[in-house]
Amino acid sequence: GIKIDLSPQEMQRAFLKTQFAFLFAPLYHPAMKAVQPIRKELGIRTVFNLLGPLTNPAPVNYRVVGVYDRKLLPLVAGAMEHLKVKRACIIWGEPGVDEASISGVTHFALLEEGRVKGEFALHPEEVGFERLPLEAIKGGDPFENARTFLKLLEEKKPDTPLSRTIILNTAFLLYVYGKTATISEGMQLAEEALGSGKALEKLRSLIAFHQNLEQNGQGGKHGRHS
Repeated sequence: GIKIDLSPQEMQRAFLKTQFAFLFAPLYHPAMKAVQPIRKELGIRTVFNLLGPLTNPAPVNYRVVGVYDRKLLPLVAGAMEHLKVKRACIIWGEPGVDEASISGVTHFALLEEGRVKGEFALHPEEVGFERLPLEAIKGGDPFENARTFLKLLEEKKPDTPLSRTIILNTAFLLYVYGKTATISEGMQLAEEALGSGKALEKLRSLIAFHQNLEQNGQGGKHGRHS
């Protein structure tokens, strides 16, 4: 599995080696850990649902952030502007998901050169996808989701509902970082990574790195993702 409880120093080393880092909020923001029981008891969305993405412990200049309500797009975009983020997309997808959607229109606010440029919409049909119900990508528990994701990478099929969802969301990441000039180009690049096996190879190298850490007795004891 992939360890999520590394110290900041270990995580920095992991990132430099693998270009991937998962920053487990309770370890990097003790205040978040303190309010976690209260959030669970309330059982409703609060301001802390927004604070998580905004209080990234790493000074990230390029960000893709999902929000749970379309009305929050300008609010979070404005916050990103105040945080001096260079480029970002804040995303809400129909029928109500905090990511790019193949089930409806994806609405997003765009931040470029540190300034909010406005709000835009992307229809699945514009990028060659038919609309599918949200149930088509319904997941399960973390272990089931991990198995499903690994199977997706191994089969290298770009036309399944889940593959299309991952390709579309990856395209936003590539576009925001400037790797591609358009979201459509980002989709092509993501599809190539899936079809060529590069995505699977990357995951395997990431897992191998973390397994090596564990064998050498490094890392914390809070948990990991399978």
